Amino acid sequence: MFSTPPTFGPTDKNRLALYRFFESISASAVRAIELPRSWATHVTEKICEDLRLVHAVDPFEREPATYGLAYFRLTGRPRDRTRYSVEDLARLREICREYDDAFAMFQGRSAVNDALRFSSILRA
Repeated sequence: MFSTPPTFGPTDKNRLALYRFFESISASAVRAIELPRSWATHVTEKICEDLRLVHAVDPFEREPATYGLAYFRLTGRPRDRTRYSVEDLARLREICREYDDAFAMFQGRSAVNDALRFSSILRA
């Protein structure tokens, strides 16, 4: 998972840097990239297509610009709560079902508990 800082804007210089970086490394695993919201969806889609990347997003904040495989990075929803509700996790299950395959990565203080609760919702 390659994450850029919020200040990494959609400039020609940054776009060229992304291409150079990803073309210089070899990886047999799935590669995902998270770009700030300032990058237009069609630009992100083109970069991901060209470089064979998966667009990583928080599915409660935006839709990915890529299809088929989804990489969801859950940053906390809403920000003032420390854990996801059962309804949030049920909605996440429905979002994941819209893709051929989906990875859901939780972060924050309640990441482990949220992931375990989500796992049980998936099994139910």
